[in-house]
Amino acid sequence: MDCTSSSPSIWGRQSVYVDHFYRVADPLSSPDFGVELGRKPHQNDPHRIVIFGMQQDEAVALPTELGETSHPSTGCSRWEELLPDVLANIFHFLIMDDVIVASRVCRAWQTAACMELFLSRGTLDLRPLDHLRGASKQQYATLLSVVLSRPASYDCWKIFIAPSYVAMPDSSLVDFARRTPRLRAVSLPLRSAFPLGTLAALLPHWSQLACFRALIHRTATAIALRDLGLMCKNIRALNLLTRIGAGEAAAMVENFPGLWLLQMTRCVVTVEALVLILDGCKQLKKLDICHSKFVDEMDIGMNLTQDVIEKGSSLQWFLYCKDPGSCSECWTESFLF
Repeated sequence: MDCTSSSPSIWGRQSVYVDHFYRVADPLSSPDFGVELGRKPHQNDPHRIVIFGMQQDEAVALPTELGETSHPSTGCSRWEELLPDVLANIFHFLIMDDVIVASRVCRAWQTAACMELFLSRGTLDLRPLDHLRGASKQQYATLLSVVLSRPASYDCWKIFIAPSYVAMPDSSLVDFARRTPRLRAVSLPLRSAFPLGTLAALLPHWSQLACFRALIHRTATAIALRDLGLMCKNIRALNLLTRIGAGEAAAMVENFPGLWLLQMTRCVVTVEALVLILDGCKQLKKLDICHSKFVDEMDIGMNLTQDVIEKGSSLQWFLYCKDPGSCSECWTESFLF
């Protein structure tokens, strides 16, 4: 990969760029965005916490002191009676397939597996559905249904990453959005261009979004950006897979005055649009256009102009392919937006 930037080693490996996008510190530095594991003070004892358990309908009171490792009611320390958060910490060191297998041992281990897979770090990441197969995928889906059946689970999540290539029914997404009004970052399915009507139904429930990622059809991008800006006033980071022309760039400038991070990797981008974005987004600090195809307004291919490179170099981070012709990743995907 022959890429260059105004700052070395910006995004790390491209294979994990999505993870970096959702963990970038500055645009998500508000006090209420962080790791929430579904814990709250116990109403009768401020020195204890309540973890939203899935073994029973009521939450389980657990000690906050690490030295208190026995079961809170029996004093036993058998494997099946380990505290759920202790088990979840152990499961953190296992590969996902082993965690899924461990969830079949007993209900306590199922609880800990659900905590590790779905309730840790404030993130619901469903991309494993893209690669799990057979019994593992079926058990993963079963555990997910257990978590989704518990209303308290929805308060834990600040980040939602949908599976990229496994279809999710529109009705399920809308119901999920209705239950998760506190989400701060969303990555929608990338299997195909996301339906504009479904997006319009989701956004009113996600008014607190700061980060947004989606594949949008080229004819609907400007409308989608306007809807996003109208419903979500605090957008700081965008990750788009689409065609970005002058109209789409103008929509960004108008609707996202606080935009801090913009990723347009593997997109079709007009040079005029880049100029509008670089001139109009005054708060922009990081721009990633790696592996994108640059065109004029007639969709005729062209190289980045020196003017764009100079403007981009003034940013904190500016990543682009210096020689697309020799970049092994630039032309591995068709640009069908």
